Amino acid sequence: MKPESDALILQTGDMQSLPFWKDKSWKHYPFAYKGAEKNFTLPSAIGWHPGYESQSWDIEAYVKSKETGKIYTFVHIYSYNAMGKLFGFNCRMLNVADISEKKRYVDRRYHFRPFPIVYKPPFEVKEGNLDITYHPRGGSVDKWYPKKDSSGNLVPFEYHLEASSNPKSAVQTKLSVDLEALKPPLLDGGMDYGGMLTMFGQPYTFAFCLSPRVKVQGTLEIAGKTEHIEGVGKVGLQWAPKQFGSRNKPIRRIKHQYLGGNLSNGWDFGLWRQYDTLRYNRLLPFSGIFALFEDNTMATTNSYTFEPISYYQNRVWPKEAGPIFRTAPKNSYIPHAVRLTVPEWDADLVITPVLEDNTQAVFVEYFFGPVEITGKARGKEVYGTGFLEGTKLYHQEHEFIEMMRNTFKNLPDQAFIGNRAAIQRKLNNDLEEILTAVQVGDKSRAKELLNADLAFISQNIKVEMTGAPAASLSDLCRDFISRI
Repeated sequence: MKPESDALILQTGDMQSLPFWKDKSWKHYPFAYKGAEKNFTLPSAIGWHPGYESQSWDIEAYVKSKETGKIYTFVHIYSYNAMGKLFGFNCRMLNVADISEKKRYVDRRYHFRPFPIVYKPPFEVKEGNLDITYHPRGGSVDKWYPKKDSSGNLVPFEYHLEASSNPKSAVQTKLSVDLEALKPPLLDGGMDYGGMLTMFGQPYTFAFCLSPRVKVQGTLEIAGKTEHIEGVGKVGLQWAPKQFGSRNKPIRRIKHQYLGGNLSNGWDFGLWRQYDTLRYNRLLPFSGIFALFEDNTMATTNSYTFEPISYYQNRVWPKEAGPIFRTAPKNSYIPHAVRLTVPEWDADLVITPVLEDNTQAVFVEYFFGPVEITGKARGKEVYGTGFLEGTKLYHQEHEFIEMMRNTFKNLPDQAFIGNRAAIQRKLNNDLEEILTAVQVGDKSRAKELLNADLAFISQNIKVEMTGAPAASLSDLCRDFISRI
């Protein structure tokens, strides 16, 4: 079933027959998992954490218009960073994407503050609960606060969000939504790690989802036109003793990918991957997958494969989404489609972007965008929605070898003119020799082989079978030559 259908909402039909739908036993305050009470007792865990230099709160969601049936996604982020006592870097982001029209509306605002203890950022976060007020100079006020009943008591796991773009934006966007958790919290890394991880070299980082599956309902206004929306989203939080750049030196060293998804079988999952780019992308802890299944049991495993099927090159960063600080060449690649397999859970999933351009910088180069998910879990077909993000860009010599191998490995048989096995064998052998030549400094030999392979590819592989906007083998080969 395609995400464009009503099933996108993932709240109808068979979904309501799954165990989690009727289970409300967890929906109370205080809430804590046994063994994780110290750091994850709610609602206090989702408010301000005094003394922590890095803190962030985010929501990402897929929604559907009741009036037009159009599909939208939105991402809303508050990020606080105190770089010691001398400097503060804070960011607030509201990204709305019209999936039906393939349009983006990006509103990101940076707030730099010297002496962050004295000069506060323009948002206030209360201790004890998720209660945020954002009041930038010359802009409208955003609020994200807990809901209360008629007697003034907190309604557990229910919130309201009001957010709008900068009045100077070319296209104004406004969001007013109620958020209701449909599933209990999910700790990053599951109970095995208790939500306390090492991220970007920063130990004692705390991360979890307030809920990996949140009902979203309210209104979305774009350019003065208001639509009533309903959908599903995820609310995530993290906080760390020091800002993440303090242990990631140089800043281009540790890069990451994160995938969060909601599946039609009632599973909700997150995948963290961290790469040491100075050591041939060796995975660093924490790198694993964690989930809440249809009965709200939590699981985690490091036994999985995450293999890009194809790649996309963003040659020009959108003006409203360019990075402040570059850590990679301008013409770098990001994954376009990815296959995720988890043998322990009997899951084989394919993740593909909904928008062609998934680039969205925050400070360094970033990609962040909605994805659709198809495949099988426990022998049954599933579909789903989610978001794939990351700072991991591909541009090194050994990465070009990996990209070319993965690309032709995943081409359909009909893309080959002649014997597939023979063509793949020759290209694999050449790529091994090319990589060796580059590593020993023989660039002329590497270029000679790549130019020969470029001609060989044009004669033996149908370029149009790659499937734009993904890069073809010829694209990768030519770019590899230009990089050497």
